[in-house]
Amino acid sequence: MQLKTNVPYQLSLTVFFDKIELKKSEKGNRYVVRDLSNVVKLIEDTVAEAVGIGDEHNFRLVLEKHCDPENPGMYVDLVQISEDRVGLTKKEYDGHSVAT
Repeated sequence: MQLKTNVPYQLSLTVFFDKIELKKSEKGNRYVVRDLSNVVKLIEDTVAEAVGIGDEHNFRLVLEKHCDPENPGMYVDLVQISEDRVGLTKKEYDGHSVAT
């Protein structure tokens, strides 16, 4: 895998849990704790170590949570994004579309 250093990246994590339960309570339906955001830093650090590029280069983070009891696991995708999408003021950001 050949990645450039000193360029911005998007890190996408798609996690397939073995189960995601819906729990009923007095406050309504609620998912049983399967908190994806708690593992983000660990995955960012692991990817950074594996590819040799610090996670400070991750300017966009995309997270998805799914359920696949027969195939739990994770997809990790690290792609370079355009430098004109980073370091924007809010006004500049509002003038761009989110997708690149």
